[in-house]
Amino acid sequence: MKKNLWPLIICVSMVIHGLIFFILSAFPMPVSPALKQKPSGEAFSLVNLALAEPPEAPRDDPRPRTAPEIPMDPQTEIPPAPTEEADAELSSQSLAENFITLEDSPEDKPGSAAPASAGSPAGMSPVEAGDGSSAGSSSGNSPQTAAYLSRNYNYIQRRIRDSLVYPAQARRTGIQGTAELIFTIHEDGRVSGVRVSESSGSALLDAAAVEAIYAAAPFRRPPAEARLLIPVAFRLH
Repeated sequence: MKKNLWPLIICVSMVIHGLIFFILSAFPMPVSPALKQKPSGEAFSLVNLALAEPPEAPRDDPRPRTAPEIPMDPQTEIPPAPTEEADAELSSQSLAENFITLEDSPEDKPGSAAPASAGSPAGMSPVEAGDGSSAGSSSGNSPQTAAYLSRNYNYIQRRIRDSLVYPAQARRTGIQGTAELIFTIHEDGRVSGVRVSESSGSALLDAAAVEAIYAAAPFRRPPAEARLLIPVAFRLH
């Protein structure tokens, strides 16, 4: 009889398992909230590493780097270097604006030794000279000669200034004055015909001015004879 029950038991078991499978298929079991995947909210993109190019290294700037400018003190002024060409050029000015002023310096006071210029009498001390008259102020000069005087007038003034001396006797007695002199510069640079056109009021000062012109020669050679007028002022401080 037991042998006849086994087929029945097997059939009942199969029916029970079939019901269980049907129930599980029809009604899925709820998933635990802890097991649910949380959305990250982040988007991802695929990158083809084989085609991605490495970032370029920064290149050196080919432009030359200049040193930063150093601001200069606005109170500091650098005087321009004097040039011989600038000294040689002088614009035409009025006679009153171009006087050569001769002033004796403290080191030239009586009792101090000072070398006398060539051709100067013993005991005379050198003095300083300022400006003279405008170039070509004397009549009779050709255009070439006038151009020569315009270019070289400052040079001629400087040569005469370096040769001037203040007479010791006039300095001791406080004599001052202004003398105007006319002279000729020849084609070889020599001078002649130096004379006083207007006296300073002192024979000592007039003679010192005449002697300075002779001592300053020879000058640069002009294209033709040039006549020149130069006023010389002697001043004491």
